[in-house]
Amino acid sequence: MSDRTDATKNDSAAAALGGLPNLSPNELRVAQGNTEWAGGLVEFYLPGMTHRMEDQGVVLQVVSKETVRIISVVDHIGSLTSAAMVKASFEEAGIDVETDPYMVLIPYDKLVEGNVDEAAEGNDPLGMEVA
Repeated sequence: MSDRTDATKNDSAAAALGGLPNLSPNELRVAQGNTEWAGGLVEFYLPGMTHRMEDQGVVLQVVSKETVRIISVVDHIGSLTSAAMVKASFEEAGIDVETDPYMVLIPYDKLVEGNVDEAAEGNDPLGMEVA
């Protein structure tokens, strides 16, 4: 059984994997192809500003043009894989990525549970629907 399959069955995907997952050769190739994005991000944001990758469940903070921090990740295999790919993209671009002790894991089950509760109360956690 693969690490990823095991991770989805545990309470904490990150704990099961020992942190960010190892990327498959294809994921690594894709990540390393995103160096222009990584370089553009540190050029665009001022130090201290954050970049939210909401669809991936990852939040980054630009420290300088040479360093980025992953400050939060949803504790789910998909988000952890996205964070690992982001890390590989920045590293390929020659930009350092800091995780420990800055990266905070957002509990996936609590996040999903909260969104279900809000939706049941009529509060759409994803925002207003536009026709």
